[in-house]
Amino acid sequence: MGIDWLFLYLILLIRIIERMFYMLDLKLIRQRPDWIKEKLSSRGVTAEEIDELLGLDEQRRAKIVADENLKKKRNDVSEQIAQIKREKGDASQAIKDMREVGAQIKQLDQEVAELDEKVTYILVRLPNIPDDSVPVGPNEDYNVEIRKWATPREFDFEPKAHWEIGENLGI
Repeated sequence: MGIDWLFLYLILLIRIIERMFYMLDLKLIRQRPDWIKEKLSSRGVTAEEIDELLGLDEQRRAKIVADENLKKKRNDVSEQIAQIKREKGDASQAIKDMREVGAQIKQLDQEVAELDEKVTYILVRLPNIPDDSVPVGPNEDYNVEIRKWATPREFDFEPKAHWEIGENLGI
């Protein structure tokens, strides 16, 4: 029992850490998919990527519901098995059925974990939503200079790039 709790705790901790690196909340994407598609299109994210994410999330949520229903059934039948055994009855068929349910639960847990990985893979690669004041453009030439701090230094020689200096120093 202790190892099971430790394992579940570690899985929960990993999920929490993974979600720390998400830029966008999946709940927001579910609630406002069209707005997200519109905003992220300026950052190079296609509507198909968001649709794929939402499809995977829907599958994941459906499998979680099915998994939880099977676990509830297993728990209910386990109580019935205990009752039958207390009354000195034969519970072999119920035990056999629960082994099959246990295998189904294990399969669903694995499928949920795979879908979790896929959803996480997409989520961590989605950029932040740009502010409305940010100009839309394919490169930095479309950026707007808001302010300058001091004036750029003028050199009487051609400055070298940092990688050239490193190569010259042998590092």
